[in-house]
Amino acid sequence: MYTKPVSSIIRAHGFSYHIYADDMQIYNSAAPSEIFSLVMSMQSCVKEIVLVVEVVVVEVVVVVVVVVVVVVVVVVVVVVIVVVVVVVVVIVVLVAVLVVEVAVVVAVIIVVVVIAVVGRVVVVVVVVVVVSVIVIVVK
Repeated sequence: MYTKPVSSIIRAHGFSYHIYADDMQIYNSAAPSEIFSLVMSMQSCVKEIVLVVEVVVVEVVVVVVVVVVVVVVVVVVVVVIVVVVVVVVVIVVLVAVLVVEVAVVVAVIIVVVVIAVVGRVVVVVVVVVVVSVIVIVVK
């Protein structure tokens, strides 16, 4: 994800490196008189790498937040659609029970069950069957 910019930074500072899946090794050699300069250069290199990694982490967090928001919106929309469908079906069944004979109500229930199973809206099936049974028993 971020190995290309990191490797460019390391090379720009004159270091060699090995990057593995969960590890990064930066190294170089120097004469004893140049050790302090080498340490300062490595410190500068590591600071630049940290900045790049922080930017990448922020970008990843933003992407994750956007994905979560989209998923939540989709779930809310699906729940609202299911609730609307359930309310409409309950109203249709209640009107059918009050207006027509039980045979017609049973036919409506069968049609709604088939539509719900095909559309995988099991909640509709359960609500319609329960409401219909209650209304038929009360009638």
